[in-house]
Amino acid sequence: MIYRQQLDDISFNLSKIDVFGRRMKKAALSKCFCAEFERQPFSKRKKVGIFLKGIYFLNLCALLFGMGYINYNQNRGVYYSDSLSVTYGEKIWNAAIINGIEEPRALLFSYFNGEYRRNETLGLHDGRPIYTEISKFVNGEPFTTTVGAQIKYCNSERAWVLAHDLIKKSDIEDESDCPWLLRSQETTEYNLLNVDGDWSIWTGNLQENGHFFAVDNECNGPADCNYHGVCNDGKCECSEEAGYYGIHCEHQKACRIIRGGKGEGGLWASVQWATDEMLIYQRPVYAYQGKWCMNNLAVVCPLYVPSLTSLISTHQGGLPAETLEAFNVDPDKDQVFLVYTGSRWLGVHFIGTKQNSPTRDFWRGYVQNFHAFWTNLYTTQTLFASDPTSKSSISE
Repeated sequence: MIYRQQLDDISFNLSKIDVFGRRMKKAALSKCFCAEFERQPFSKRKKVGIFLKGIYFLNLCALLFGMGYINYNQNRGVYYSDSLSVTYGEKIWNAAIINGIEEPRALLFSYFNGEYRRNETLGLHDGRPIYTEISKFVNGEPFTTTVGAQIKYCNSERAWVLAHDLIKKSDIEDESDCPWLLRSQETTEYNLLNVDGDWSIWTGNLQENGHFFAVDNECNGPADCNYHGVCNDGKCECSEEAGYYGIHCEHQKACRIIRGGKGEGGLWASVQWATDEMLIYQRPVYAYQGKWCMNNLAVVCPLYVPSLTSLISTHQGGLPAETLEAFNVDPDKDQVFLVYTGSRWLGVHFIGTKQNSPTRDFWRGYVQNFHAFWTNLYTTQTLFASDPTSKSSISE
């Protein structure tokens, strides 16, 4: 009723300023107004009626076509992001329950940081796209054996959620049709990038301060490539001369060889296949070289290594012998690697890799399916861990 009164007031005010013609203006300004309207012949009224019906029909067709076109494009995912970069913060669930595995496992949510792509095979879930976690390898290939997490919308929760088919909150059967690890605030938003506020997170109990941050990986200009590359057809092409890489050209190539501080960190060299560097979570992987440098490493960073010759002859540092002994590291058979895991660098003991001399194909398959959680990296094999960092290199 109020809406109709407002329309009447608007029409009356427009009439007073001569929007609808002189007769309507006179009627609006006069205290009393009387007018007779001649009744139009039936034939003329019929023509007018047919004309108006035609106009209404065309408007209806245009409206239905527009709605159908939008709905068609929505189902095709035209209005959704194809790829997202997602970070989850530093929350830890110390005893995550995994289907088929008896022992619970520590789950750092930052392990699931990385790229998520819209899964066209699965289509839509409750009218929204499903984003699936992909490989942590730098070129973003899909996992071949590892099962990735999913971000999707659930009508039953009225929220977007992070879920995994193999991870559950409890040994008790969950009757929910949408078991989740991370859940947004209630929303009807179709676009995940428009969802605001903190997320609820499960760490053995419900907490309300979960972190979730997503960025569209499609670029629209050089600013989206951090001015370290050009935007071509929605993707950043990074400047090779300047040494930048990453989805948004946000990383700069790190030093090939680094040295630990105070003479006790030892010498570390990034792992390479010919001219290709092994990258996990878009960071290089460093192999511990002990007191000496590998003979086939020619690229040296002046900031850390004055010269290769002097380094070989003078570097006497290394990981403390008691540390290596405590973790049963056999220098003739085993290797220690520095690996980035989403937010932290871990020094990890790999048993038998030096003795077995894994091939390039082995390492490529390993990194394509590497996931810090499913590889169970944070175990008794971990010698040390860094503080959280998002920098491109451990040496920054």
